[in-house]
Amino acid sequence: MDVKLLKRRVLGGSLALVMAVSSFFSTKMIVNAYTDAQEEMRKNLYNATKEIEKVFIGEYETARQQLVTKVRDEELDETLSLMSFDNQKNPLIGTNYIEIIALYSAIKKHCQLKGKDIKTGFAGIPFITMDLKEESVTEDIPALIPKYETGEDGYFHKVGNEIIKEETVVPVYTEVEGQKGCYEITGTTTVAPEEKTTSYLETTLVKASFDTITEYFGLTFDAIEDRYKEYYDAIDSILNPATLTQNTFIELRRSFDFISEMSIEELNSYIKNMTEEQRKIILLAKMFIGQIPYQWGGKAEMGGYNNAWWTYDENGEQRGLDCSGFVQWIYMTAGYSPDITSKLVSTSCMVDNLYDISEDQLQPGDIGLLYNGQGEGINHCGIYVGAGYYIHCSSGKGTVTLSKFPFKYYKSITPRVYFSIDNNSEEDYYDNDYYTISEEETAEPISEEELVAEEQSIASEYISDINLSPEDNSSIYLLAQLMTHEALNQGYNGWVAAGEVVRNRVLSALFPSTYEEVIYQDGQFTGRSELKTITPSEEMLSIAKDVFLGRVSILNNSDVLYFRNPMITSNIPAAAHVDWGEHAWFTAVNEHAFYLQ
Repeated sequence: MDVKLLKRRVLGGSLALVMAVSSFFSTKMIVNAYTDAQEEMRKNLYNATKEIEKVFIGEYETARQQLVTKVRDEELDETLSLMSFDNQKNPLIGTNYIEIIALYSAIKKHCQLKGKDIKTGFAGIPFITMDLKEESVTEDIPALIPKYETGEDGYFHKVGNEIIKEETVVPVYTEVEGQKGCYEITGTTTVAPEEKTTSYLETTLVKASFDTITEYFGLTFDAIEDRYKEYYDAIDSILNPATLTQNTFIELRRSFDFISEMSIEELNSYIKNMTEEQRKIILLAKMFIGQIPYQWGGKAEMGGYNNAWWTYDENGEQRGLDCSGFVQWIYMTAGYSPDITSKLVSTSCMVDNLYDISEDQLQPGDIGLLYNGQGEGINHCGIYVGAGYYIHCSSGKGTVTLSKFPFKYYKSITPRVYFSIDNNSEEDYYDNDYYTISEEETAEPISEEELVAEEQSIASEYISDINLSPEDNSSIYLLAQLMTHEALNQGYNGWVAAGEVVRNRVLSALFPSTYEEVIYQDGQFTGRSELKTITPSEEMLSIAKDVFLGRVSILNNSDVLYFRNPMITSNIPAAAHVDWGEHAWFTAVNEHAFYLQ
């Protein structure tokens, strides 16, 4: 859809709600007293924010498509160009929507007082600008050649690989006739890295400033600054900015079929033919396809599932992992030692510290890399599965995905080892630097039943939804209804925290043991008769399932059994650290305060 048309459709109605800000506070109501009118305003602002988000998404997607079109027209490298676009944070994520709404309201009011009517919302305003600059990367792609060492039999034997990074004269090794695996030097040859130059478009995305927006309407920010501050303070007095920010650009879990370019049957056919160690890595990575959000710079301090993933941090971003963070976390969780996992902290660290292999030598669990030689920029990595496919945490997809990717460097976490043949009998040959399994070792295929058993064994250590009963699904639906009723305007973190209180009660000896009994218990939640009329969004249902399973948490304390909005009942801010009778204050999540038993 045309972005301008979308803006007119969206903001023509919803920004009329925003204009209620000025009319609401022109009535001189006391802003520090909670009123029904303020609650109505909160709902209007919530709805307006969701509609503005649609325009933001359209603006961002249009910019990305414009980049693709230009790259194809000019026959530049599309992969590097899109990596440049996707690898930077979307500048609209984390937007303070109160700022945007107050600014527009002030502009509109100013124009009305000057006799100039604004008939549209933000139509045409460049929320983001995209600067494109053609760049090129010249790579010296190292030559990968076999490494030979002399054995006790006097012949040379393959013991691994070596990288040639500059033009070098090297021996030519020829296999001795009748002596399999035994080589002798028969000459020399010159080997040099391949130089390759790739041109692409470097993208810089910039969020519109206040000056940009006011200039669009023929004004300066100075002309409306006082009114902007008045409106901002008025909205801020009844609404925490985080509640709006956490209501936008929400990434949710995605199913395997939705996010993977390979069918689960095809993937399983590869996994069944892997070694036990390879299966351990790939089954673990497979389990989290679509299950961890991408966050630029996201790292894990330790292995194991983190129930803070998906929640919003102080910058308005959902917590997750970046590409190298995901690779490192998989190996941490699989039980590999810090000697190995410390080498996986970044793409540059992998390039410098892992073992070089050729594309032909890739095995499941090896790592593919795209690296431009800089600490930041166009860098990516993924875990090899087979047939050119990788499991990787993708900025473009926003989560872990399974797809083909044009990586240019290939690494193994441990060296490759070769078998040598001595007097026609097999014998391991290696030195202290080469101690892993033979490249020629073949895996013993496992059956479908054995694969399922291994997968279930791994899944049992983490939080899966594969065994939910009809009763569980009914409880999740009821929980989503309750979260919608009690916390709709509280943003993602507020939804999770409200749901956690219900879960804590179900698990507590102080309350009934079912969701239905807890939610409909007398004297606990208001408006219980309205719950059956609420149809929760797919978004809320997904989050309620995560809360039900304990896969996401804000509170991380099973003793938190109560919450309220203290501004409604006592005119006290949620963050004021004020106890609620016998219940000790625990924390504030947006506008709700949470209390211990």
